[in-house]
Amino acid sequence: MSYENEFPVTYEFSLSKEDIVTFAKQYDPQSFHLDEDLASDSIFGTLVASGLQGIHKIWDASPIDHNKFELIAGLGFTVKFYSPIYPDSICICEQKIINKKDYKKLKNAYITTVLKCVPPEDKPLKSE
Repeated sequence: MSYENEFPVTYEFSLSKEDIVTFAKQYDPQSFHLDEDLASDSIFGTLVASGLQGIHKIWDASPIDHNKFELIAGLGFTVKFYSPIYPDSICICEQKIINKKDYKKLKNAYITTVLKCVPPEDKPLKSE
């Protein structure tokens, strides 16, 4: 089965305050992920999701059936966050293939995708 039939995809997700705090307690215990009062004094000015949580949620929310395809993992990826993920904001994700190299022996391909995921509202960071 070919990956290119699955792309491009557009989907959305959101994280609640409880989701953000629960994840942060276990994986990224920084004050702006854990406590609304302390987060109000941060550069974000409010509670925000961990980047690690954002990556996990983007992968988890994707409609692509990752079990359907043979994947070669560990080739790397680059992530750039253009905006924080705020509680209960809806993040819109779009993923598309930008390059493909077939591997005939493996009956699969190495693909390069680009994923853009942004909250629809544009909240500037708190200025010092």
